[in-house]
Amino acid sequence: VPKTYSVRTASTDDAIASSAIDQGNNVWSSPSDDFRLWVLGLSGSYRGPSTFSEDRMEEARVVREKWVRFLMEGQECLDRWNTAILDDDMYDGGGDRSSRLWGDEEIELFRTVTQCSMNCQRALLDDLDGISFVKELNCIAEAGQTYVHWATANQNKKQRSANPPEEPLRFVLDTFRG
Repeated sequence: VPKTYSVRTASTDDAIASSAIDQGNNVWSSPSDDFRLWVLGLSGSYRGPSTFSEDRMEEARVVREKWVRFLMEGQECLDRWNTAILDDDMYDGGGDRSSRLWGDEEIELFRTVTQCSMNCQRALLDDLDGISFVKELNCIAEAGQTYVHWATANQNKKQRSANPPEEPLRFVLDTFRG
């Protein structure tokens, strides 16, 4: 049986995305990932009964979209900082302009994410405690998202020549991605 391939163009993708928005669907929609998240951490222990409901699937969708938003905004923030470095007329190309000096916010972020990461590992080793795992993973995403917003606002206020340190945000993104 010969294989058939479909060709998608930008205009096709735009039409699909536009159609999804017109129908009230989110372009980030992923019902299968929502279901996986529900099974992992929102349906209760795998050893006990669970009841499927649309409300719980909606909760899973909201959590997943928050995680995706953090990953996207965190990466965009790093990309923006790197672009600012390359666009700087004063930059001579030697090293990066990221401040290597961590302030209290970066140290607290590191501590929070490290503790949540250890709790994630404990949850998985504790008879696959998905509820605790999702809770701790959510804590990492929230801490990272808070840092992104704080660093962006702080940088805009101070108009400093060096970007905030990239390493803490890279650490959070890498830890979240596992």
